Amino acid sequence: MHLLLILLGLVLLILLAGRLYTIRHVRRTYITHPPAGKFVDIGPSKVHYIEEGSGTPVVMIHGSDGTLFNFRRSIFDLVSTEFRTIVVDRPGHGYSDTAADQPLTIPYNAGAIREAVRRLGITRPIVVGYSYGGAVALRWASEHPDEIAGLVLISPAGYPEPHYLSVFAYVVGLPLVGPLLANTMFVPIARPQARIWARRAFRPDPLPPDVLDSVLAFSLRPKQFAAFAEEMRHFSHDLAEQSDNYSRTTIPVAILAGEGDILLTPSRQAVRLQSVLPQATLKLFPRTGHEVHYKYREETLAAIREVATKAAFNK
Repeated sequence: MHLLLILLGLVLLILLAGRLYTIRHVRRTYITHPPAGKFVDIGPSKVHYIEEGSGTPVVMIHGSDGTLFNFRRSIFDLVSTEFRTIVVDRPGHGYSDTAADQPLTIPYNAGAIREAVRRLGITRPIVVGYSYGGAVALRWASEHPDEIAGLVLISPAGYPEPHYLSVFAYVVGLPLVGPLLANTMFVPIARPQARIWARRAFRPDPLPPDVLDSVLAFSLRPKQFAAFAEEMRHFSHDLAEQSDNYSRTTIPVAILAGEGDILLTPSRQAVRLQSVLPQATLKLFPRTGHEVHYKYREETLAAIREVATKAAFNK
């Protein structure tokens, strides 16, 4: 009995230390990476966004476990020189929150961003979707084809594919135990692995230091990791449910992907999407991984221009 009490005390001490470490990490993130944009109220939640430029509207949707920083760091400034460019934090990521008791699915993401865009007075934008954001863009386009002028899909997720998801991602979904561990032990356990996770998206190219800094700041926050984990638990089901509707998407589409992508295999995703989307073009970049828009900024802008031109012609 005495030994049991000692062990229990040690466990509580470890959990307390993890909790204090987590609180410090979250507070530091708000200080070093404060909200950079504005918020639009969509009813039960708010969406954080940044807008610059003028002309044809372009809405950018980032990937899983990311934030709008992904586009700010890569192509946002470049695109905003020619287009009215809006980049958002998806629900549960960055500084966007979620509706209470609302499962974080691809349909929910599409609906939330669609409503945010509507409330900003934006009509028929070109939608740029990266990775998981590509799946969100495809959902929006297939359900409301008249609301989007065209799509640019970067390393898109379109179909179910086996993916790596740590045991912790499933554990955080457990009642009581999940939130307890997420808010105490996740940050100290995951921090040493963050560089490995981020590196996989850029391989074979080097990982930019500021990207790692952003990953350490946002991806380790319990709230964002819980959002990411919940999305991944719905991921395959959501893609299987929506993939039969892609052929209805008759708007112009440009697809960009890296031949060396180890996160979403081009032959299973980008190539297959190009074969079923009636107006889709595909460009594959050799010796390039998942983060195409970091390495090929001008080519990504050219794809947006191409889609915008086709969309204007199709009016």
